[in-house]
Amino acid sequence: MTQEQKADIESWYLKERKYVARMVTEHIAASIGEVQRQHRVRFTRWLRGTLTAMILITVAMALCFAAERTRSSTSLGTGRSRIHVRLVGS
Repeated sequence: MTQEQKADIESWYLKERKYVARMVTEHIAASIGEVQRQHRVRFTRWLRGTLTAMILITVAMALCFAAERTRSSTSLGTGRSRIHVRLVGS
């Protein structure tokens, strides 16, 4: 082989290695992008579910407090209503 043929083969080999390295890098970047997208979707769903649960708990607590307040105001009122007292230990 001549020096020129060896140089051509080396040049081709280096170009081929750069091409393969670029393809691998693009594949890895695409895979990472897909994983990040999937994580963002899962996190958004989790966050939405958490927000919904917190809203439901808050509404339930508000309803319980409102019911307790209504019950307490009728029990402790004046006039015909009575004050209910429960003795502890008896």
